[in-house]
Amino acid sequence: MQRPLAGSGQGREKADGEEEELLHGPLLDFKQDFTAGGQVRRDDQPAVTGPDLLSALENGLPEIERNGSVILKNSGNTVAAVTENGYVSFDADSGEVTEIKYKGKDYLNTTPACHTNGFLPNIYRAALDNDSTEGNGRWFKLGIEDTEFVLKGFEITENSDCVTAKSDYDLKVKNKTLYKSSLYYTVYPSGQLEVKATLKKHSKDALADLPRFGVSFEIPRSFDCVKYYGRGPVENLCDINVQSPVGIYESTVDGLFESYLKPQDNGNHGGTKWVELKADDGRKLCIYAFPKFSFNVRHFTQKALVEARHPEDLKDMNTTVVNIDGFLRGSGTASCGPDTLEKYRFSCEEEISFRFIISTQI
Repeated sequence: MQRPLAGSGQGREKADGEEEELLHGPLLDFKQDFTAGGQVRRDDQPAVTGPDLLSALENGLPEIERNGSVILKNSGNTVAAVTENGYVSFDADSGEVTEIKYKGKDYLNTTPACHTNGFLPNIYRAALDNDSTEGNGRWFKLGIEDTEFVLKGFEITENSDCVTAKSDYDLKVKNKTLYKSSLYYTVYPSGQLEVKATLKKHSKDALADLPRFGVSFEIPRSFDCVKYYGRGPVENLCDINVQSPVGIYESTVDGLFESYLKPQDNGNHGGTKWVELKADDGRKLCIYAFPKFSFNVRHFTQKALVEARHPEDLKDMNTTVVNIDGFLRGSGTASCGPDTLEKYRFSCEEEISFRFIISTQI
């Protein structure tokens, strides 16, 4: 069960003097009203203890700290961007981020359940009930649920105030390259890691209309407490969000899971400016948006969710899987009516991209 900490009024006329913000894009297609003070809190809600809500409204991003040094160190096929308090290591053969260390602590799962380290592009979702007859029929026929990510190039460079790296992937289905995707990394002296992801349709056989474009990665199972500034407390998509006002919410990984009779993608929270995942030993991994993303978190992989036929098929896999989506298709009503409206879809006919920053704390 999620506990709301603060929220903004929704579903009402704008009062005199209020600021109206129109958020565009398939993920951000809604109107949002803020009171002049930026915060509305009921008497039964505890005070905000994390990042201040007004600050989150205005900024959302931490200041990028460029003071200090970050240097490259090589050991075999491992290349590490080393900072004063830790390092981010890459496998030069696979292009994967293999470790994020801060003050001697791990912030990536070094034994991931999906057997792939670090970050990977993600273009599929476990079919929603409303995906079954329209979009998912096309996606399933194409086979994108079995997309293979093949590294085509990796490069890493030491700069004066950061280290930059780039991993280029062919997204293959049935041995045919359908999409091209790149992940760009910037490691700053503070240890902050900026990630930018791009996607573009490559083959005429590929579909430009996809269920999602995001980045997935695994962190240790102990990161179970979730705090975020975005739409909540219940799940939402870009075409179903009136029930989910913007605010600061707290929950657990399992608390964000929404169970369906037929397991499917769930627990998405759009319009998110930041999410903080906290481990039982006090470690925090904070993810900040440019300007907003959707996210969900689970203790099992997307593959397990796709293959599950009943809720009891889903087992804890001793991991925390984080999905950060820059683009997420709406739900629509295709199980009994029209497919998702055009304005709640996105296209990768031309290159699309999004980015976020990861900050580690202890």
